Amino acid sequence: LDTKFSDGNKLKFIFVGQLTPRKHADKVILALNKAFPSKNFELKIVGNGGELSRFQELVKNLNLEEQVEFCGQVAHDKVMSLMRESDCFIMTSEQEVFGLVYFEAMSQGCLAIASKNEGMDGIIENGVNGFLCPSGDADALADVVNQIANMNPSDIRRIILSGYNLARNYSE
Repeated sequence: LDTKFSDGNKLKFIFVGQLTPRKHADKVILALNKAFPSKNFELKIVGNGGELSRFQELVKNLNLEEQVEFCGQVAHDKVMSLMRESDCFIMTSEQEVFGLVYFEAMSQGCLAIASKNEGMDGIIENGVNGFLCPSGDADALADVVNQIANMNPSDIRRIILSGYNLARNYSE
């Protein structure tokens, strides 16, 4: 497993999911904007939905067109490739029963950030094999992202490998 986390450059984030209010992709945009005032990040948003134009407008208003790419709906193998190129997968949705996409991200070497008190609690352990954050809380998410950005490489590698091993235990 390549734990190339940020390779010394800007951190690369990915969101994969429906662009609906309960998935909170807008909170990911707001959190990254807050966590990186120098705009030293990339975010790929994979998926479609009714909130797309609102999220695009948010990106424009925050002047993040260079940092945020809307990829639309893409084939599964392309999603996996985009995950391999990313450092961190973020989806802090609410009313999430169980998210296979978190396992897919971890299986590709992404740090995963999921919602606290939702479907991934007890599977993702905060700071052990991923991170948990209150659903829809951009400020708390910015704090988690800052924590990750300031971690030492050996701790990041340990968490990535723990998440990778967890994902492997759940599937082939």
